[in-house]
Amino acid sequence: MQNSKNNSAPNRPSISGFGWTMVGGFLFCFFAGFYADQKWGTGYLWTLIGIGAGVILVIYELWKILH
Repeated sequence: MQNSKNNSAPNRPSISGFGWTMVGGFLFCFFAGFYADQKWGTGYLWTLIGIGAGVILVIYELWKILH
């Protein structure tokens, strides 16, 4: 039992970092797309591209943690 506790402790910061990266990266991509739509009057095009980029970023960060 003691080994499992010691092995899981180093993983906690990376999971916490993943959460902040996921939220921060997704929101940055979303708001960058929203800002571009407001500036250029393109409807929802860049907002949707920003959401897609945010999802790709989250998937990439999860892949880095798992590998």
